[in-house]
Amino acid sequence: MATCQRNILRSHLFSGTDMGQTSFIFLMSAVFLRGATVMIGEKCKDYESERTFSIHGEAAFLNCMLAKAHVFNYSVTPYNISWYDRRTGRQLFGETGRIQVQKSMLWFLTTTLEDAGYYQCVLRTPDQCFQQTSMLIVNETMAEYCQHPVTETQELTIVSNDFLVCKITLPFMASKDTIQWYKKASGVSAAQSCELIQKGEKYGSAGERLLVQNVSPSDEGFHTCRLNFTLSGAVGYMAMTIYLKVRDEWNLKPKMIKPNNEEIEATCGSPFSDICQVHVPGRGNNTVVVSWWREKKDVGPELISSNSSVRVHQAFKRKEKGENEEKLELVLRFTEVKEEDFSYTYVCVVHSDKGGVRGNLTLKRSYPDLPTHIALVFLGLVLLFTMGTVAYQLLKIDLALWCRGSFPCLYPRPGADGKAYDVYVLYPGMCDVGSCGRSLAEAFALHTLPQVLERRCGYKLFIFGRDSLPGETMVDSIRDNIAKSSHFLLLYTASTFSEWGGAGGDGHLLFAQQTGMHCALVEETLRVLLVELEKVTDFSTFPESLLHLRRKQGALEWWRLGGAGEQQLRPSSRFWKQVRYRLPPQGRCGACPERATLLNV
Repeated sequence: MATCQRNILRSHLFSGTDMGQTSFIFLMSAVFLRGATVMIGEKCKDYESERTFSIHGEAAFLNCMLAKAHVFNYSVTPYNISWYDRRTGRQLFGETGRIQVQKSMLWFLTTTLEDAGYYQCVLRTPDQCFQQTSMLIVNETMAEYCQHPVTETQELTIVSNDFLVCKITLPFMASKDTIQWYKKASGVSAAQSCELIQKGEKYGSAGERLLVQNVSPSDEGFHTCRLNFTLSGAVGYMAMTIYLKVRDEWNLKPKMIKPNNEEIEATCGSPFSDICQVHVPGRGNNTVVVSWWREKKDVGPELISSNSSVRVHQAFKRKEKGENEEKLELVLRFTEVKEEDFSYTYVCVVHSDKGGVRGNLTLKRSYPDLPTHIALVFLGLVLLFTMGTVAYQLLKIDLALWCRGSFPCLYPRPGADGKAYDVYVLYPGMCDVGSCGRSLAEAFALHTLPQVLERRCGYKLFIFGRDSLPGETMVDSIRDNIAKSSHFLLLYTASTFSEWGGAGGDGHLLFAQQTGMHCALVEETLRVLLVELEKVTDFSTFPESLLHLRRKQGALEWWRLGGAGEQQLRPSSRFWKQVRYRLPPQGRCGACPERATLLNV
């Protein structure tokens, strides 16, 4: 306790008071230390000390802050508060006179230098005791000199009209009477008296807020507000000093850019929004408030909600600061326009210390443009059809193969048409004797085709020479096996039908080609697949029937789509997908073990 008291004393000794007052406080502290033994028999828990500043002649009060929840449960526990002068140990009483005890407060209606010192409030409950020490510091500066030891700074903007605020807090047991304002310009000596501020061109309404009109640099300086009050029939006053600092800023009356008595079309049932645009000429900060209201005849104005979940609401959009101007934008938004909205006038209201401005907006019903809507719907359908057609052409093969693999029960089982073979393969270079060299067509027919279509996809192929029966004549073999096949696959190169390489020198090829074309074009009992192994530029030696079929259904170009290396044997390549698409379904691609490769690769 003694240490705490010495700390308080030390902080006061170095607080900047003059030597006479310091000596006086030092004597008061000595008395306080001696008087600390007055209540030595009672042990109370100490709480933090408080300081209160006052000026000779003014009122001051000390507040006992012990009735708090963190000290004890004051809402259910009975207690009483006593005040003591620590210099003498004497308890202070009375609710009238210069010194009064009002509930938890100790009042000095007119302070003197002799009142400075330490005072103690003691809060007692049935089984506990708490105490708090307060220090009253009385300054010798006279109130009429307009400068208290504790000063607050408030800033006002140049050119504007603004307020100084008197922030004296008066407890509820005292009643306010009047507030007077005084001014002392900076540079004026303390010996000169304050000037009472009168209402006029420079100063407007007074009270707790003093209106300073057209703020200028000459207004900078000390201003003091004096609050007169009454407590238990006795009169006192308290004062505070405010240093008015002038900011070199200016603002003019806002300008309404939009809306400007506008009438805008809106469609019932559709969303709608419009913007309030305001320009504020000036430099520095401003106190502009922008808001949307709605008015109706014989009905007062109603502020539009800023809650975005409400159907009609306002929302701040943009605030842009320029060198000598600030731009503000506030959005009025309808999530859905209703019939009742057309009976209101919507007003953007702007308030500032330089004046206000407003702009009106009304909604006018708009009706749908039927021809435009019909045209848009038609264009949308055309676009949708075009996109669907393009997508079908690009994806029809993949979709067809996916459906075959995913829904095999929707397709006929292999061999349901009574045919023994799925494909009859005809290729150039098939020799009656084994003296022929192995050509590109022969390698493709005897190696690549069986590797993919038979082993991986389950198709049954007839390849002359490989599948012919011993002793069977060529004509009978060709005629019978073509009749047993559902498709006829013709492989050819650029030189297949020239007089050197193909139709003229290979009787089997010529007969088989003619028989296949007859069955496809005349009897229509056979489907033909043309596979072009090389790029062909000269079709003069090609049979007319072949050219007709090529023009009608096209040819699969192995040289363009076949790929290279392992890609040649992958059923998922573009070429083999087209071959499989033109061949009959084989259930799940023939239920081959490489089904995952066929469907996913």
